[in-house]
Formats: sequence, structure tokens, C-alpha cells
Amino acid sequence: MNSICSRRPPNECQDLENVTEYKMASDREGDASTVGCFLITAPLASCLAVFLALTHKEPVWLWILPIAGLLLWVVYGIHKEAVRPSDAEVQLRRLRAENTKLENDKSRLTEALSGFQETAAAENSVTSLFARERKQIEGAKRDFERIKASLDDRDDELKSEMDSIEEFRTAAKAEIQAADAELHRLWETCWAEKSAGFPTLAEQFADAWIVTRRKDIDSLRSIAIKTEELRKRLGREIRELKASEIVHRNLVAYYERLFPMLAELRDGEVPTKEDLIKVDDGEADRRKGWLSEDEWNSLDEAGRSQLALDRYCARNKSKWEIGLEYERFCGYRLESQGWEVEYHGALEGLDDLGRDLIARKPGEILVVQCKYWSNSKMIHEKHVFQTFGTMVALRVEQANAGLNVAGCVATSTKLSDRARKFADLLGVKLKENDKLREFPRIKCNAKSKSGKVYHLPFDQMYDHVKIRPEQGDFYCATSQEAESHGFRRAMRWQGNP
Repeated sequence: MNSICSRRPPNECQDLENVTEYKMASDREGDASTVGCFLITAPLASCLAVFLALTHKEPVWLWILPIAGLLLWVVYGIHKEAVRPSDAEVQLRRLRAENTKLENDKSRLTEALSGFQETAAAENSVTSLFARERKQIEGAKRDFERIKASLDDRDDELKSEMDSIEEFRTAAKAEIQAADAELHRLWETCWAEKSAGFPTLAEQFADAWIVTRRKDIDSLRSIAIKTEELRKRLGREIRELKASEIVHRNLVAYYERLFPMLAELRDGEVPTKEDLIKVDDGEADRRKGWLSEDEWNSLDEAGRSQLALDRYCARNKSKWEIGLEYERFCGYRLESQGWEVEYHGALEGLDDLGRDLIARKPGEILVVQCKYWSNSKMIHEKHVFQTFGTMVALRVEQANAGLNVAGCVATSTKLSDRARKFADLLGVKLKENDKLREFPRIKCNAKSKSGKVYHLPFDQMYDHVKIRPEQGDFYCATSQEAESHGFRRAMRWQGNP
């Protein structure tokens, strides 16, 4: 039947199934009626046979009992067959069960299909959403790549600009450093030429003046100025400049005659800025300026002092430093002869008034002017006059003491004949061609407030110390020698003399 229904339309199969079920139900009702009749008849017949046998006492009627039993068995069998479902019913029931199962499966499949469709729709929606998002992301990626390319180009431009700025900065820094160096060189040159009238600075002014004159000449192209008028004006200016030059030259020569110190300024016999920095009375151990940190840490006190002294003596000296060495050399010789020497020039600088050394003995004062010049230069009478003037000033200052004041000019070169004549006339002693020689430079002071101390030439108190041999003071060449006599290094930078 299932195969038949599979070949018929659904409505027609449903009608056929209903007809078959009705027919089978009608047959089952007829069999049930027949069996019911037999079931009613058989008990009645049995009861009747028993009644007749008991009533008539005829055993023949008892044969009805086995017949009734047989009938009951037959009826039971018929009834059993009637109530047992037929193969068609079994098949129908199985088909119904399968149909129910199929309906359930169909429902589940329908639900699943609906879910699948919804899922597919959702997937399509998500796919569409993802597609839009992907498209947007790809668009954003393209925008990002475009912006990144633009930024890379901008970075290249910025890098190029930074490189240009760095090159400009480097060039500007180099120009500034060159300008600073040139300005420093010009300043140093002007400082060194202060005694020569600043010729380099004068050249700069002259160049500026020439530029101004050139502007006047160039103005002839646009302004109607007669050449003759300009020539006369320039001639007047040149004449005024020449006259001014002669006047100033004569004034300088006149001032140098009146004040010999001015000639020394021109010849470079005064301390420079670097010299003043070196003698600055700073509160520090000046040996450190001559030693490295490793040398300082590896040497003892005597070794530090000696190495610093050796380097100090071997240094390149300026003219003023050589002059100071010469003053100390002359003072050392006088102290070796028993004079008590005051280093007036080293202590007073430009205010020494020609009194480089003032040496004293009982009843005597000797004023010494020291000039360590090159052999190409000559000492003239103005220095003799200056020395004589200091002699007169000391005689006036020491008038009540009754001291004999003498003067001396000590120089590494020679004096002019005129200077010798004036020196002989004025009673000024001369010591010509007196060269600077090696001499011991360490001053050992036995009677200082701090006990026995020694001073190196670059120490703060060196030129203040007066050597008195009668008190145990002396000169020595090495720090080891000083310490072997019980002297220690002076510590002026720590507040001790």
C-alpha cells in the first residue's frame, strides 16, 4: 500500500487509506457479532443440557456438555482469530507508525531547513556585512597607504629640510666660531699692540674709511658732483689726516720722554692679560696647574713640588715673565751679598715707579731698576733719569733716617754713550750685559708664623718673603733638599702663610 501511495497524489492516497481502514473495521465488526452469538448460544446450550440431564435423568443429555465445550473451543478459536489483527492491519499500523515518524522527521527537517535557511540568510547577511566592511577596510587601507606615502614624502621633505637646516646650522656655527676666533684674534692682537698704537685696529678703520670714500666716488655716477670738487675735498681730508698723524706721533714721542714707562709699554715690558691671570691671588694650590690628576695622585709632596717647579722653569715665558725672572735673579744675588731685598716691582707692577728692587743694609739703601732687553735695543738716558728720580724720592722720604741712598741700572744689554755720561754725572751705578743665569728658586723661610716652610716661585707669598740668612733662611734648588732640612710646603691657599 505504501508503494501504491507513493505513485498516487497525496490527497488520493489519503482517501484510499481511509476506505481500506473502513472496510477492515466493518469486517472486524461482523466477525465480532458472529463470535458474540456463539458465545451467548454455547453457554445457554450447556446450561440447558445440564438442566435436562438433571431433570429427566437422561444421561444422553450429558453429551451436550462436550458438544458445548467443543463449541466453546471453536468459538474461542474463531474469536481469537477475529480479535487478532490481520496482516493488513499490522501493515497499516506499521505504515501509520512510519508515517508518524516520517511526519516527525519531516517536521524536524522542516524546522532544520527553516533554521538552515535562517542561518543561510544570516550567513548571507554577515557575508554581505563582511563584504561591506572588507570593502571599507580596503578603502581605508588604500587611504592609509596614500596618507603613508604622503607622510613618507613629507618625511623626506622634512628630512631634506632638516639636513639643510643642519647644514646651515653647521655652517653658521662654523662661521660664528670663525667670527669668534677672528674677534678673539683681533682682540688678542689689539691687546698685544696696545703699546704700538693698535696698528691692526688702525688698518680696520682705514679700510672703513676707504669704503666710505669709494661710496662717494660711486655716487658720481648718479649725482652731478664735479670731479675737481671731490678731488679737493679728498685732498683736504688726506692733508688733515697726515697733519693729525704727525701731531700724534710727536705727542707720543714727547710723552715717552716725559714718562719712560710709556716706552716700556710700547716695547711690551708690561704684563699681558694672561700674565695677570697667572699671578691672580687665588685660594688654590698652584702646583695642580702644572700636574695631571694621575701625577698628583701618584707623587708625594716633595715629588709634586719638584715636578711642578721643573715645568714652571721650562715653560715658554712672555717678555714680562722674563723680566720678572731677571728681577728675582738680581734680588737673589743681592741677598747672597747680605742685602735685605724688597721685590717692589713684582709686588707693585706698573706702580713701581722704576723701583724694581729696594735693597737695604744698615745705613744704606740701593734702588735697582732691572731691564732685560734684547741685544738689539739700547738703554737711553731716560731710564737713568727715572732711576735718579727714585733715588731723590727715597732720600726725601728717608731724610730723617740719615741713610745713604744709591741707585743702579742692571740690564742684559748696553747703555748709550749719552746714558753713561748722565749716569756718571748723577751717581747712578751701571751693570751692563748682565745676562740671566740659572739660580736656586725655592725660598726657605725659617721664621714664619707656621714654622719652617718653603715657597715655590709661583706661590702666592713668594715675592713677599725676605731671605735673612742670619735667621736661618736660604735658597735651595730642589724640594727634596728643603724637606731634608725640616721645611714643609707653605699652604697659603689654606689660610696659612
